[in-house]
Amino acid sequence: MGPAGSADPAGSASSADSAGSTAPASTASSASPSPAATGPPSPKNKTRPAWLPPKNRAEDERHLAEFQRMMLRSQRADRKKRERDQRLVVDAERQRAADAELWAGAVMPRLAEAVATPLVRQLVARSGVPDRLRHRVWPLLIGNALDVDAAACAAACAAARAAPEVARAIDRDVAALLPGLGLFQAGKPLHDVVVGVLWAAAAFRPAGHQRAAADLAGTLLLHLDAADVFAALLNLMDGPGGRPLYEPDGGHRQAFHAAFERAFARHLPELYRHLRGLGLTPADYLDPLVLPLFARHLPPDTAARVWDGLLLDRLAGARPPRRPLFRPAAAELAPFEAGLVAAALAVLAHHGPRLLGDAPGVRAAVGWDAPALAFGAGPAGAAAEVVFLRSIAGFGP
Repeated sequence: MGPAGSADPAGSASSADSAGSTAPASTASSASPSPAATGPPSPKNKTRPAWLPPKNRAEDERHLAEFQRMMLRSQRADRKKRERDQRLVVDAERQRAADAELWAGAVMPRLAEAVATPLVRQLVARSGVPDRLRHRVWPLLIGNALDVDAAACAAACAAARAAPEVARAIDRDVAALLPGLGLFQAGKPLHDVVVGVLWAAAAFRPAGHQRAAADLAGTLLLHLDAADVFAALLNLMDGPGGRPLYEPDGGHRQAFHAAFERAFARHLPELYRHLRGLGLTPADYLDPLVLPLFARHLPPDTAARVWDGLLLDRLAGARPPRRPLFRPAAAELAPFEAGLVAAALAVLAHHGPRLLGDAPGVRAAVGWDAPALAFGAGPAGAAAEVVFLRSIAGFGP
């Protein structure tokens, strides 16, 4: 016998049958259908499941026509979006091809003088530096204010040895360096090169090794000759434009954080209030973006395009006419730092609602261990990258 208060429906039915019950058969079907009851639409209706009472024919045909119109609108919208994406990508590719001819004909023959001209700024803003020219253009944009000797660089990288704790930190950072490319991890083609550069940089730099150094060195190795990477890395982090940002105990980074928060509150007020309400500070979501110059959070090709603009802004004397980004003057940002702010806001805006969760979710999206953005494959992905790059200008001064 079952528990008290329970009944066996099959047993009850058998008892009723044996007692000669005359209850009509329709009684059993009057119960509500199980939530698990599913099936195709009723043979009488094309827009209502079989377990529900049928609609009248006119209502069913009207609803079917509405559904078909809705599907047609959705298909037309999808087709128009694909066409827009395709046009955007084709136009961007044509612009890059035209700009590449200008680089070859008007810029490269007099590169040293041309890098600070309005023409180069226009070319970089439209389509960046052509991939095949970055090994010549970037060293000029970064400069060598520290007067690092090339022969000394090679000797330092070959002879450098790091203290055990520094070596462990470098190995940790190199293991996580652009994993999708498979170029820097142990046993890969550029592993020994990047480790040598980082060991030497840790010995030369007053601040020693910093986590962002691996990301910077890896990006430089993708685009520069290996012999130029050590000098470029030192000048990038300790030269006039970078040193205030990378000084671990300096007050400049705090001032930069404060300036960023003012821009954040102005451009993305809802997201700013949310992150502030979670108790997060720019050290949690801004430093992982800007200290590696976005190399951790953007695909390598996209990061290189962002670097084109940032390095041009960083070039000594390349200060185009523009109003200051922040007032008062003590809080004003140089063009390089203003570019960092604009690119960081573009990344945060691209994540959008994904940052409106809890603090661990925010760190998972834009923290030090977050994966790079994925724009997707095909024309839709290429169009999304173009839209992202163009959006950076919208967060500028």
